[in-house]
Formats: sequence, C-alpha cells, structure tokens
Amino acid sequence: MRRYRLAYIVIDFAIQNYRASALDVSKGHNQEEARDPDGEVDSFFLDFPKIHAVMQPIALGKLTDLYIYYDTELKRRSQKKADEIDRLAANTRRILQSLDVEVPKVTERSRSLWEEKLLSLQISRFAAAIPLDSRDDVISLTTEEPNEVGALLVSVALISFVTRKLETSYAKLGEISAQFVTRFDQSKEEYFAPQNHPKMNRISLPSISCEVYAGPAEPKQPIWIDAKVDGFEVDVDGTLVNHLNTLNDIYRASLERVNAFTAETNFGSLFDESRAKTEIQNLSEHKEESPKVNFLNIEGSFIYRAGVCRLYPKSHVLRQGNRKSVPSGKSSKRASTPAVAPLITGRSSFASSAAIDESRRIDSSVAEIQIPGLNAWVTYQTPIGNAASSTTPIRAHAEVMIHSSENKLNPSLVPFLQEVVAGLKIGIQQSSEQKAVASANTAMRPIIGMNLSLYLRLSKSRLELSCQPISKVVCELNWEEGNFLMAVGSTDDSVQTMTCVGQIRGASGNVRHMFSPEACLRAELKDIGFNAML
Repeated sequence: MRRYRLAYIVIDFAIQNYRASALDVSKGHNQEEARDPDGEVDSFFLDFPKIHAVMQPIALGKLTDLYIYYDTELKRRSQKKADEIDRLAANTRRILQSLDVEVPKVTERSRSLWEEKLLSLQISRFAAAIPLDSRDDVISLTTEEPNEVGALLVSVALISFVTRKLETSYAKLGEISAQFVTRFDQSKEEYFAPQNHPKMNRISLPSISCEVYAGPAEPKQPIWIDAKVDGFEVDVDGTLVNHLNTLNDIYRASLERVNAFTAETNFGSLFDESRAKTEIQNLSEHKEESPKVNFLNIEGSFIYRAGVCRLYPKSHVLRQGNRKSVPSGKSSKRASTPAVAPLITGRSSFASSAAIDESRRIDSSVAEIQIPGLNAWVTYQTPIGNAASSTTPIRAHAEVMIHSSENKLNPSLVPFLQEVVAGLKIGIQQSSEQKAVASANTAMRPIIGMNLSLYLRLSKSRLELSCQPISKVVCELNWEEGNFLMAVGSTDDSVQTMTCVGQIRGASGNVRHMFSPEACLRAELKDIGFNAML
C-alpha cells in the first residue's frame, strides 16, 4: 500500500478544557478576565506541538476531489432532509388550517456552539512540503533508498489564536518561511526545519499579528481589525524561475483535474426550483417583518515594517559552491562534486551566519533592495439584512502612507534580471494561450452601486543608480513627497465617475561623476498639481 500513498502527515495534539491557558496568560488574560460578568465562560485549549505534512503534487487534486465529493453528498442529503421537513410542515399547516387554528409565527435567533466560549489554539513546528516532481512514487517511508528531490517547503514556528465569545479574537504567526529547497527527504525530521537548509530562494517573515473586535449587531455591526507585519527578508537567485515553472506545471495539472471532476459532478447545481421558490417566499416574509436596513461597518489598520530583498546571480551561487566543494588540503576527487549547497544540521553550523551576511554585503555581485514600510487604514460599509437592496451603495475608503526609503542599485542587478527573463520564457509560452482564452471570456464590467476612494501618500525617497566598478558615474533620482486622491462613484442609472487629484512637492534627477561636486545633467520639478475627471 505504501507505493499508493498520496500524503504523509504527522500530527501531535492535545486538547484540554480549563479556565485560562498559558497562551491567555501571555496575552494578559488572567483568571478574572476569563470570567463573564453574569457567569463563567467555558474554556477550551487545543495544542499542536508538531504538524509535518508531505503531499505529492497529484495529492492536491485528489484531496480536492474528495472534498468536492463529500461536500456534494452532504448538500444532497441535507436538501433531501429539508424537502421532507418542508412537506411535513406543509401537511401540518394544511391540517391546522382545516381545523381553523391560528398558527403563531415563532422566530428564533440561531446561536453558534462557540458563542459563549473562550477558545485557544496553538500550533508549533508546522511544516508542509510539496515535492517538485510529478512522479507517483516520490513519497516513501523506507530509509533504504531515500528520495531526495526538490520541494516547496512552507513552515511556521508558532501559530497562536485566542477568541473570547467570538467578540475579541487575536492571532499571531511567528517565524514564517516559504522556500524552494533543492534537497528534501521526508524520512528525516530535520529536513522540515528551514534553518537546516541554505538560505537561498527563501522568503521569511518574523511575525504577523492580527486582532479583531466585533461590537453589537444592531443597528450597525462594527468590526475593528488591527494587523501588523514585522517586515520580511527575501533571498533569491536566478534558479528561482526553474522552480516557479515546475510549480506552475503542477498547479495547472491539478487545476485541470479539479475542473474536470467539478464538471462531471455538476457541483453547485443541487438546488431545485421548488426549494428556491420556498427560500424566496421566506425571504419576502422576513422583509415584510423587518423593513429596516442594517449596516456592516469594518474599520482596519495595517502596519508593515520595512523589508529587504537580496538578488543573487548564478555566478555568485556557483562561486560560493566551488568554495565549499573544494576545501584546502582535500583530494581533487571532491572537486567533481556538483555545486549544490549541502544540508547543514545542528546549531554549530549556523554560528557563522553573521559573517556570511557580512560577506554578502561586501560582495558587489549581490543586489540589495530595501522595501519601504507602509501604514494603511481602511473603512468599509455595506448593507446587510433582509431589507438590503441594490439602491443602497457600498462605500469603501482607504488611506495608505508609504514610508521613506533609500536604495542603491549596481550593474550586478542586470545579470539577475537577464537570467529571470530568460528562464520565464518557458512559463510565459506555456501560459500565453490560456491567458488569451481567459481574457476573451472575461469582459470588463462596470462597478455598479459602489463608492470607492483611495488616498495615497508617498514619502521622501531616494534611488541611486551606480555604474561601479566599471565607471564612476552615478545617477540619482529623488522624490520629495506626493499626495494623491482617487475616487470612483456610480449611480443607479449605471453612470460612473472617476476623479483623481494629486499634488507633488518635488521630484529631481541628476547625473554626475563621483568626484565632481556639481551634476553634469540635472532636471527638477517643484509643486506640481493636477486634477482629472472621467
């Protein structure tokens, strides 16, 4: 049976019910805060010390098939049961009407099972790997011949979630990492840890946190969201495009399988006309009972700290590989080893990470780009409830402020871009036909019944294009500050208006020699304002 295995999942978990968990205490919830003023709140704590999963590419499609099948069967049986209840209710109503008995209308508010609970969820050492191989025998638990293939490894060191009465919720993800690894063996647990792999082709985030608070439901349902991302770090080289093309092939194959299965089972077309008519009648009755319109107000703030992106050309990777594969004092037989960074395990192997990072900064072949941070504030209002109609517009407004940044780009960025463009040609050719078909089938539809507005502020930024070490010429681009306001509105008669207002405090550019105090070419713009309407 092992040769037919599609997924390999290891889960350790523990569940308890007690008043306050260690996670609540760390969040500032003590025994008194965990209690309800009118009573006590039941608490449940679910802990996953480890989750490791390896799935073949074909397993993604088959798991989707399994989900669609069971979801379709559950909906079919649920609808069958609902039809039987409707027939029984109709017969009972007919009998009571014949006896001239007035049937009272009773409406009960549905309550969730977790509405009056304190829930805590904690997941440690979560890791999922997708082998970048289309073979069916990639996954094997035998250690005699370990399969070491490339894989996409996604890992999270800590996931914590706390919710109290479904009103206040807090979630945090720590040490998030997504990486393409050249060697992966699911039979060894250390391969699931990102720190045991080379840092190339990896994106890592220190932490992501989000807090949500929901207020009273009537007459307006307010929801406040506060999210924060503590920056990110990206290290990629020219071989990234090969992994992306392989992952794209796997995704397209799985998508075609899911679409074919969905078309065969007629997923989503289970509601018959009689059931639809009954729902429409019930909806009209509820509208007559409650004609007022309720609104859902969502306000959110987002804070993102600055990140860094390092781009390595293939020449840098090969040079580093040759240094590792030919140590001094060893035989020349080791020189024929492919320049693949070996798997490093243990804490001592990463003791020199600071020295490695310092050497990367000194190496001029590595392009380092600082991505500026930003602050965002969003508000969204939409009508909800039985009396919500299309005449009530949906309103959304966003304010985004991008912080200041400084970057210096060297000619070393050009080889990396050439390698990426040359490698992506395969993927572009493979997906060009599908994109053409999708664009032909997708028509542009106007945004009806929505009022959208966006305020964007670009802070002071500086970009320097250097020709070193070939030449001492430098090109500097400076941006002082820019404020832009864009709005899109629509009316009931499908008339749209688009407005854009902007003000630029200043922008300049100059070309000069490093040893020259003055620029040989300079262009500058000051206090630019514009207004456009469509």
